[in-house]
Amino acid sequence: FKFNLDDFQKRSVIRLEQNKNILVCAHTSSGKTLVAEYGIALGKKNKKRVIYTSPIKALSNQKYCEFKKKFKNVGIITGDVNIKPQAQCLIITTEILHKFLYNQSSTLNDVGTVIFDEVHYINDNERGHIWEEILIVLPSHISIIMLSATIPNYFEFACWVGKIKNAKVYIEVTKNRVVPLQHFIYIDPEHIFKVKNKDEVIDNGEIEKAFKYLKQIKAPKNNEKTNLNLNSKNNNLENES
Repeated sequence: FKFNLDDFQKRSVIRLEQNKNILVCAHTSSGKTLVAEYGIALGKKNKKRVIYTSPIKALSNQKYCEFKKKFKNVGIITGDVNIKPQAQCLIITTEILHKFLYNQSSTLNDVGTVIFDEVHYINDNERGHIWEEILIVLPSHISIIMLSATIPNYFEFACWVGKIKNAKVYIEVTKNRVVPLQHFIYIDPEHIFKVKNKDEVIDNGEIEKAFKYLKQIKAPKNNEKTNLNLNSKNNNLENES
């Protein structure tokens, strides 16, 4: 890399070199994808295939475009796209990996690592069981890289994965938020009120200003509503006739 890595990235790289399972819980824009890229490059070096999974097609398409610029041999399989399914780095949605595992697909031959991006989707009420079943069924010789920015109980989750895989899962966590967490009240393009910064409410009257502006917005009068209803009714009658 052309820049110095953060400590959590360095530790993650060391674990990957040791063929260990890792869970990276890093804030947005902290550099989680770098760990995935190193895993892909390491798989290429060791002549092993790497599968990169994401929960949604849009993210899969985005990562395909990104990785295609850095790694030549990249493929993608979603419900809409099927390009180079035998590529060294294959990007797929999690449901497709689930299907491959239960069908014992040859696509999984020579796979050395599976990367789970946005692994916190395991908490999803409707789809979370897909992640659970994959982690249980995935062969133990395949190393796991799990990435997320929003796992509050990451230690318990890592312990559960380690227990079912009978292997250690190393955790890397960032403390500093690179992108500040801010909250705004958006009314229209000219009236945007910043009301919260990180975990503290801003005491500068922005909330009061927002509500004061909302009160100034004139609601339609009753006769205006009636006219609108009559007009829409007349339009419907004309359309029917």
